This record gives sequence, C-alpha cells and structure tokens, in this order.
Amino acid sequence: MSDPRALVDGLLVASRADLAHVAAQRERYEGLRLLVLDHGLWSEALALGLRNVTLRRPELGPDDSARAVAQSYVHGSLIDSELATLRRQLFGPGVFDGWDISLFQVALLRLLFVRTVAAAADRFPEGRIGVLRPQVAQQCYFESAAGADLFVANDPTRWIVVDHYATVQRHRPSAYGELVDAEAVRAVVQQHGIDAVTHVPTCFYDRQRIEAEVAAAYRSTIDIPSAFWDQPVRRLHRVTAPRAALPAPDARAVAYGQRARARLAELVADLLPLPASREPQLDDWARRCEAQALDFLALRSALAGTQPRFVLCDHDTGRNGPLFSAAAALDAPITVLPHSGYPSFQLPHARRVTAVERAGYGQRAMTVLGQVVTMRPVRPLNPVRQATAPGAATPAARTRTRLGRLCLLLNAAHTDGLSQPDLLALAAFFRPLQAWCQAAGIDLRLRPKPASHALVVLASVLGLDPARLAADVQQPLDEAAQASDLCVLFGEASSALLNFIEAGCAVVNAVHESMPVGLPAYPALLAGGVVPVLGLNEALQRIQTLAQQPEALADLAARQAAALAQRAQGASDRLFDPCLQPERSAVLVPD
Repeated sequence: MSDPRALVDGLLVASRADLAHVAAQRERYEGLRLLVLDHGLWSEALALGLRNVTLRRPELGPDDSARAVAQSYVHGSLIDSELATLRRQLFGPGVFDGWDISLFQVALLRLLFVRTVAAAADRFPEGRIGVLRPQVAQQCYFESAAGADLFVANDPTRWIVVDHYATVQRHRPSAYGELVDAEAVRAVVQQHGIDAVTHVPTCFYDRQRIEAEVAAAYRSTIDIPSAFWDQPVRRLHRVTAPRAALPAPDARAVAYGQRARARLAELVADLLPLPASREPQLDDWARRCEAQALDFLALRSALAGTQPRFVLCDHDTGRNGPLFSAAAALDAPITVLPHSGYPSFQLPHARRVTAVERAGYGQRAMTVLGQVVTMRPVRPLNPVRQATAPGAATPAARTRTRLGRLCLLLNAAHTDGLSQPDLLALAAFFRPLQAWCQAAGIDLRLRPKPASHALVVLASVLGLDPARLAADVQQPLDEAAQASDLCVLFGEASSALLNFIEAGCAVVNAVHESMPVGLPAYPALLAGGVVPVLGLNEALQRIQTLAQQPEALADLAARQAAALAQRAQGASDRLFDPCLQPERSAVLVPD
C-alpha cells in the first residue's frame, strides 16, 4: 500500500485497535498528524510514545448524542420486532421478544454516533484524512470495518482508507461456534437433577457473591458460558460444544438465520452503505441469529419437564434471548441480576421474572413491550463497593454542616468510540469551579473511574498534581463519599451516586449536553428529579448557593436521603427469596 504520508494530511485514530496498529508500525506513520477524538486515546497515544498527536473534538450539537441514543432504541426495537415475528413463525407458540433489542441498541448506537461524528468532522481543517480499516465485522459494539466505512461513505474524496489490519483484540472469530449441547444438558439432568441455570456475563464485581448465593440456594446447577466478558458461576459441567462436534443443525434454526439476514439487510441498509463491510457484517449477525436459535431449541428440548430457576444478567452478550424464551417455555422463574447497580436494559419478558437492584435506586425495569417487571431491592449490591458479602454494613450517614469538600465524579474517561466524554467541556467547567473553590476554602477533588486510562492527560489539562489525582482515584469509594459534602456528577451519571447519598452527601448532575435521562439506562434518581440535572452554568450557580447557604446543602442531602430510604423499603440481604427456593431438585435421580 502507498505511503500514507503522501496520500493524506492527517490520520484518524478512532479506537484502541487503530492505536495498536499505528504503534506497531511507527515508521510508516512517522511525521503524520494523528487525530484522536477522545482524551482516553490521546492519553494512551502519549503513553506509547507516539508523536504529533492532536486531540480533535468534532463540534456536536447539544442534542446530537441524545438523538443517536434515541435512534438506536428505535432501530433496535424495530429489528427485534421483525425478527421476533420470524421466530414465532418458525418455532411455534412461545415468547420470543427481546432476543435482539439490547444487542442492536448498543451496536447501532456506535454506528449512529460514528455517522454523526463523521458529518461533524467535515469542519476539520485537514483536506484529506486517512482512515484505518479493521477487517472484521462488528461484535457487540467493538470496532469494525463498518465503522471505518461510515467515514468513507460520508465523503469518499476526503476520507481515504490508507491501511487495513486483521488483528483486533476483542473480536472473537468463533464467538457463535460454541453451542448448547442438548445431550450434555440431558445427561446432567438425568444424573444430578437441575435446580438452576446460570448465565451472568459482565458481573465482574459481584461474581463471588452471586456464586456463593447460587451454591447456597441451589444444589444442582448448569452454567452457560459467554463468548464475551464471561463470568463462571459454579461451572461444574460442560454443557456446550463446538458446532462441528454436534449433530446436524435443526433446519428451523438454519432457516431462521437465512431469513434474519435478509430482513436485516433491509432494516440497516443506511448504516451499512458500502458492500465491502455490509456483506461480512450481515453474515456475522446471521451466524449469531442461527446460534441463538440452536441454543433455544436445544434448551427447550433438553430441559422439558423441569422448572429450574434461570439466573441471568441484564447485560446481554447474545444468549439472553434464547434463555428467556426457554424459561418461558418451561414456565420457569427468572432472576435478573444487574450488570451495574440496577437493570439498565429492556428485558425480553416479565413472566415469572424478578429483577434485582441495589436498594435505593427505585428503578422501573421494563420489558421490550413496555411491561413492568417485578423488582427486588437488595442490600448491599454495588459493583464498586469493596464489601459485597451479605449483611455487610452500609456506611453511616453523617450530618453536613458546611461545604468543606466537593467531589467531581466522572463516570467514564474513555469508552473507545461508543460515547465521547468531552475533555474541553470538562476543562471549561473545572477551571472556574477550581478557582471559586480555592477562593472559598473548599477542598475540590476529581474522581474518574479507577479504570480510567486518561489520568495523565486529565492531570495535565486540568492543572492537577498527578500523584494526588492517582491517590484520590485509588481511595475506596465509600471513604471518598464519607469525606465529601457535595458530589457533582459530570456528564453521564454513574451508579456510584448511591454511595454518596447513602453517606449523607448531597448530589447534583452537571451536564454539557441534553442527556436522554428518561431511557432505561439512566438512574431513576435523575429521571425522577431526586438528583437535579443542571446545565454547566446553572450547576456552578447551584454549587455557590449550597456553599453560601449551609441549610440549603443540608436540606438537599436530607431530601435525597429520605428518597433513598423510601425507595429501599423492603430490601433484602439476599439475591433470592428463600421462600421460593426448592427443597430438593426439580428432577431426581431414581434410587
């Protein structure tokens, strides 16, 4: 391929995969201006020793991000509705909604946002901009050829593919090749009985608690693995196998994959404008659809006559839909555990479904059809809390008499293209806040997520001591909440807001764009007005008022604590209701 320095005036580095490719071929790109769109990538590029790196923020309108999110919900809902119709036609009576909605909402959100950014980047000063093209289809919401091609499709004379690469860390070529083995499931049922089926990918922080409570409540379990973010829970038996090792696939599943591909080609044509990425992407989605159908048919057959509890996560990585449908076919109960502190995705159905939330959120879990799901508040349940064992004490709230410490809380500093926290907006908010806090004698602390990749950049741009910032990030969250009098959430809200309210700290949300707080992914505490959502100037004014009027600070903290207590009424110390546990296996081994 030609020397990119002769073809373009700058090179867009849009993801970690792009960054790894550039770092591996430094000489090829030496001297070329590298354009990054978020400060997390900027930080990582500098840490890798890359030079001539420029943070280039596209000028988005105040509603652009919210519009992309809203459109992803519309697209995802339409896709799920259309494919659910195919499932009902092929698989007979049953509950088949919700197999695709969250999968496509997050996948299409990335593509919709890339398309928005590509249009906004027309105002970049470079005449021609190079694009790196990963030669893989999108899985979950990761980087893909489709994302790169959206830049090219926006203006082929300006956006030019200068290189391809095939190695993408988070792509799984065999993601849909490991399927549920019906005979293996039957063997477990016949030998041991079956009390529970578990599948909780992404529940990193709470996995040990989940495993302990599953072991205490259910004697015989099977655990279904995930190709992405797998979290084993008592994986005592292997119940999946490579597709090549299984019998010939059910013709209904094969037909479903083919028909789903054809329908998807019509539904997402506008987001896959170039055939080079469209056809592989449709093939990948069709393989996932067929695998989902094969999993469902295998589970429905192998578990016939049993009613195990299904223990699932609200964050779907591809298997939730078949598991929800299999449970409905068996009339089996389902417990949905949150990826974060509360269910943030629409669930496939509500039949015998109980969704768990950390006590206090008061979230309304909904199905894809808008039906209410039964909620079970549990304490303590928090993905960032150190003590997650049942019965662990919640920090005692203390009375705040004045604004002595303010914690500025960032949810994410780097999400690799799905959303883009705005460093420039943060700096514009932070600098006057910092100056005012210094003049007022208020201790201002910035706390990004501990996994943030942008601490060096944040410290540099905001004029902070890197060592102090690193120390603040590593402080246990409950300790930070206890030490703070006011927490200001910047931008996208973090589920950690509950830690601060529990500790008697007042909380407000400062936003630089109109956030879609009415969607399921956002805490009901914001949508319901318990936590005020304020523009940046309005937030600065509110902070000054709370500092100058201690009674206003105390009143806000008290009202939020009362709302939390009301929403946490009836909370349990256990994930599962002990009154609903079986005394023995649903299926027993004969004597």
